[in-house]
Amino acid sequence: MGRKEIEKVFLISLLLTTLIGLMQISASFLFGSLALLAVGIESLSDSITTVVALGGFRISRKPADKRHHYGHWQAESLVALLFAVVLLVSGARILLSSVDRLRHGTNSTFSSEVLLTPSLSAIVFVLLASYKMKVGKEEKCLPLISDAYHTFMDFLSSISVVIGLVLAIRGNILADPIVALIVSGILFYLSFSLGRSALSALMETAPSEDTVLKIRKICAETPGVESFHRLRTRRSGPKIFVDVHVLVDSEMSLRKAHDVATEIERRLKSKIPEISSVTVHVEPHARKVKSSTSKTKSS
Repeated sequence: MGRKEIEKVFLISLLLTTLIGLMQISASFLFGSLALLAVGIESLSDSITTVVALGGFRISRKPADKRHHYGHWQAESLVALLFAVVLLVSGARILLSSVDRLRHGTNSTFSSEVLLTPSLSAIVFVLLASYKMKVGKEEKCLPLISDAYHTFMDFLSSISVVIGLVLAIRGNILADPIVALIVSGILFYLSFSLGRSALSALMETAPSEDTVLKIRKICAETPGVESFHRLRTRRSGPKIFVDVHVLVDSEMSLRKAHDVATEIERRLKSKIPEISSVTVHVEPHARKVKSSTSKTKSS
């Protein structure tokens, strides 16, 4: 896998969400369902956000340049934050619509054929969301993971439409807005979770404690390192940057000290693939020399 695989997933997602959105909107006019029209518009909006996510992914993979010395990895975090806002707005929209329908009711009646489109949509969306989440986690691609959350929301929206329409067909006119209220709550939760992760990345939070402990272990076990301190780590998008001060034998030559620093970098990058840059500051280890005093016996 790699960049081509991730871009292929984005393009598959773009094609499917566009086709399903057009199908849902066509069915909404055929059966007179406002719920289908809403999810159809939401599916087409997903096509737009997929284009944005793909653009963010491509920008984040650009190499460092004169104005961006550490690369463009934070573009992924910005896209994730955008998705969090989109989920929040979608949740608020569904919440307001649900409350309005609960207050004023609806007189819509449907036949069982109306269930075909949202049922097919739900199946496609859950398979597509699982596929995007799997590839996104394997490649540690935050825009793809964010897009997977959005697609999962489409799955929940389609399921809510199916449940609401089934109950509406059976005469329960309040079923659709009640189910939609539950979906809006899930949207708010995912928006908060995704937004927190994105803001954490933008604030360059340190990686997990397990990762930091692994970094400390690698530094301590590298031959030539007598001690280390001031270990600092930060995340930038999916990448990790490491800065550490190591102490070596004060009698060690400059070349050997440089070899120790290079070995630390090599070990860290080979054992933790997310690490993009390692800065090693080499310092001499000051040894305490015990002074001896000779005692003379007076005769």
